[in-house]
Amino acid sequence: MYRVNIKRIPLLADSGNNKNLLHVTMNSVYNLIYRPISIEKDAKNAYEKIEFLKNKKHEFIINNPTPYFITLLTVSCNEILLSNGSKTIPPFTKYNTKNKIKENGLVKWKTINQYGVEINAADKAIIYED
Repeated sequence: MYRVNIKRIPLLADSGNNKNLLHVTMNSVYNLIYRPISIEKDAKNAYEKIEFLKNKKHEFIINNPTPYFITLLTVSCNEILLSNGSKTIPPFTKYNTKNKIKENGLVKWKTINQYGVEINAADKAIIYED
């Protein structure tokens, strides 16, 4: 994944007539994802392989066993919001949220696909990790 940061700064003339002007500077940030052709075929449904784990300390962990970056928008368990705001999980990574969860339940979550469309993913059970 590459991040492109584009800044647009207005050009100002050196004349003294510009005393009462408002100049606006724009800053845009884009995430560009390069995907080799060899892994293109499974990209559409990669988010379905995300796993939600609970370790011995009862911490909530998100596991991405795929070769794709997956962005989660919201994650909740038993009506308790565990993650709000987007979080991108890198390929083959376990992300420890440091949130304590006491009981197992179904995780409700939203993700975005490769075109930026929000997806209400299927609920998943929490897996106890040894």
